Amino acid sequence: MLVLPLQPTHCYNLRHAHDRVFDLPIQRDFAGGLRSNSGDAYADYRPPYALTFSDPAGDFVVNEPGVCTVEVQVLHDGMTSAGPVEPPYPTGGVLGSADGRFQVYVVPKTAARIDFGLPDFGLYALRFDGHLPGALRFFPRIPEGWSEVDGVYTISMSGFILEEGTLEPGEEVLDVVYEPVRLHEDFPNIDLRDRGGFERRTGAEPGLSDEVFISVLLSGTDASGQPVHAAKVITLVGEDIYDLN
Repeated sequence: MLVLPLQPTHCYNLRHAHDRVFDLPIQRDFAGGLRSNSGDAYADYRPPYALTFSDPAGDFVVNEPGVCTVEVQVLHDGMTSAGPVEPPYPTGGVLGSADGRFQVYVVPKTAARIDFGLPDFGLYALRFDGHLPGALRFFPRIPEGWSEVDGVYTISMSGFILEEGTLEPGEEVLDVVYEPVRLHEDFPNIDLRDRGGFERRTGAEPGLSDEVFISVLLSGTDASGQPVHAAKVITLVGEDIYDLN
């Protein structure tokens, strides 16, 4: 049995029901659930007691490819560095999520991997608008023979969902845009300076430093008329690009 922690925006392989489960990581007072693309509930889960680690009682099988929606609600009624919390207790979910909901992408283990036309490792040729980094564009290619293609994407950092959206269909490629300056307005923890911290452009230090994940799911119909899915996660570390899965 293979147990995976369920993390926002990641892509997961779908295998036989008996050997692939998901596990919801538990926090203080946690309630969560996951629904498939068709709306069927995989799990509605509330642990019997507070945990700070994953609980096998929260394992559940995912057996439908596509977009799954996770809903997480957390309440803290315990201690803080300033003493015990008083009512009304603080509540919340995943930062950047819509009402505590985020998406994960599920595909068969044999599914195609989306081709972004990237090497396994590369350096993005970042452009600048004055002293600010410009947008980064990526172009997932529609697999050969596919039609009626829909695409969704999520841009995230560790612990944050920066953006979720849909992709406009094109002839052969789609366009995913990461705009760090615009997203910085809502997420000021996005660093707009390079990792080196030294002056290398126009006497300033513009650039990128953060680890950012761009997840994409494509769904469509193959040449034989069968529904198909493909997914990919690329990782940015500053201006470095990793396309390894």
